[in-house]
Amino acid sequence: MRRALVLWGVLGVLGVASPGAVAGEDTAAEEGAAPFAVYRWSWGHHGSGLGQHRNPTDIAVYRNPMGVVNVVVADTGNARIAVFTDQGAFLEKFGRPGAGPGEYSSPWGVAVDRSGTVFVADSGNHRVQKTNAWTNEMTDLK
Repeated sequence: MRRALVLWGVLGVLGVASPGAVAGEDTAAEEGAAPFAVYRWSWGHHGSGLGQHRNPTDIAVYRNPMGVVNVVVADTGNARIAVFTDQGAFLEKFGRPGAGPGEYSSPWGVAVDRSGTVFVADSGNHRVQKTNAWTNEMTDLK
């Protein structure tokens, strides 16, 4: 199984690194340091547009039914969840500010199970919501 370390910048830029990779020209590793991870690439910018982030706080990585790896981002400042390909291409977003089903107030954490159910820790509303990634059906966990 291949794993990746995901790094967030202060402006919401996502970076992915491969643990145990050999330091090369594309890294800022200090000379003689044993690299834990080598920086590979990043995506996203600060903002509220599609593919932009405001204080992203968590990610989940999953394989969709077609076998494609996607990255789900808890975009806390925009009160939404965003979905990207593993190469950073924006796919979709769901959620908006509020307290109803599919609405968030500081979504802080996100997880995806094998069936495609997305669990969102909606910290501002003191709840966990779940949605099926394929049907977009939203429910609260009680």
